[in-house]
Amino acid sequence: MKKNSGCKNNDTIQGLEQMIKVYAKEINLFKQTIKNEKDALQPKDIFPLVGSIYRLPINGKKIHEQTNALKISQTDISLEQEVFAELSAKANSSTIMHQFKFIISNK
Repeated sequence: MKKNSGCKNNDTIQGLEQMIKVYAKEINLFKQTIKNEKDALQPKDIFPLVGSIYRLPINGKKIHEQTNALKISQTDISLEQEVFAELSAKANSSTIMHQFKFIISNK
């Protein structure tokens, strides 16, 4: 980045350098945490913890309802993102379509 390309360029460079330092510190902390595996959460431990959160006496039911609502909305969003296109009859005989059919049939 050129230092003379803008009047606030030095501030931008200093901000980016600060972000790099913070990121490096966070990555180092993450790597240290991973090395100490006894403190790391294992996949088999997650479901009982989720269940215990849902069973909390005050907000457990609300948390469960909100989680279910998020799952439903994510499903709805993914369905809205699907696009169906009608292809011409010529597309059926194209090389790419034959390759695509081959890939799909081998799954």
